[in-house]
Amino acid sequence: MFATIGYYICIPFAWLLRALYELTSSYGWALVLFTVVIKLIMLPFQMKSKKSMMRMSRFQPMIKEIQTRYKNNQVKMNEELQKLYQREKYNPAGGCLPMLITLLVLFGLIDVIYNPMQHILGISADVITQATEIMKGLGVAFSQYSPQTAIISSVQANPEAYAALGTDFITTLQSFDLNFFGINLGETPSLSLSPLILIPI
Repeated sequence: MFATIGYYICIPFAWLLRALYELTSSYGWALVLFTVVIKLIMLPFQMKSKKSMMRMSRFQPMIKEIQTRYKNNQVKMNEELQKLYQREKYNPAGGCLPMLITLLVLFGLIDVIYNPMQHILGISADVITQATEIMKGLGVAFSQYSPQTAIISSVQANPEAYAALGTDFITTLQSFDLNFFGINLGETPSLSLSPLILIPI
C-alpha cells in the first residue's frame, strides 16, 4: 500500500524534474531549479504551520495553568482545554496537516532524486538492477542510498563493460550530464579534499 502511495506521489515530481532536465540539459541545474520550485510550492503549507505554532505559543501559559489546576482531574482538564481552544478558535490538529503534506512531499522527493535513471531517463528497474550488478563486478564504489548516479558515471567512463545492456542504454547514459561547476554529481562524497564534499555541506 505504502509503495503504491509513494509511486503516485513521485509521478508529479518525476515529471517536473524530467522537464527541468530537458530545459537545462544539466542534472545539477535541474536539481537547483527543482528545489526552488518545490520550496515555492511548500511555502503556503510552511507558513500555515508556522502561524499555528505562533498562535499556540501565545496561549501556552493558559494551557499550563489549566494543566496545573486540574492535574488530578483529567476529564475536567480536557473540558477546560476544549473551551480554551474554542474561545481562541484554535484547532490543535490544524498544524498537523501541513506537516503531513510536507512529509509526503519529502518521501516523493527522496525517491525522485535518488533514482534519476528511472524518473528522468525512463529506464526500467530490471535494467537498472543488471547495470548495478555489472558496476559491482567492476568494483566501482557507490553509495547504497543512490547507486544510479554512480552507474551513469561508470557507463560514461567504461561503456564497453555495459555492452550487454544495449547501445540505446549506453547512448542514453553517455548523454546524461552529471557535471555541475566541474563537480561530478555521480561520485560518492567522501571526507577527502574532493570538491564534492561541498554538495552535502
